[in-house]
Amino acid sequence: MSDTFQYRFDETRWPLVIIPSPGGRDPESIDQDTFYEEFHRFSERDERAFFVHDLRGVQRMDAGRRRRFVQWAKLHSPTARKLIIGYAVLINSKLMAGVVTAVLWLMRPPAPMKVFSNQVDAEAWLFSLDNERYPSAKTG
Repeated sequence: MSDTFQYRFDETRWPLVIIPSPGGRDPESIDQDTFYEEFHRFSERDERAFFVHDLRGVQRMDAGRRRRFVQWAKLHSPTARKLIIGYAVLINSKLMAGVVTAVLWLMRPPAPMKVFSNQVDAEAWLFSLDNERYPSAKTG
């Protein structure tokens, strides 16, 4: 079980939340439930935040996992809309760009969303969305 990837949202740079990449792991070795558990834990804070979801290194996401994510996202959309200021996705492959596109065909994102290849650009875009509310977020 120790080689199973478990999501842990990094909130050390609050109001920036970073969802770490499981990298090139086989999808079966990624505990998808921990993503949903972490979002629930985040939502209990009842505070707005920026998200960077790192998918760099991810090689594939099977259709069942995509479907489950879309169903979960639709169910939790009201909470996400209330709490997420902006959502940046980091990718470094055309395959994952296609996966993100496919997911977006199935659901409307709950907040402004954009895909990036590097974290610096992603964070700059996120902080530009609500600079008046979080002017110190740029210095993180």
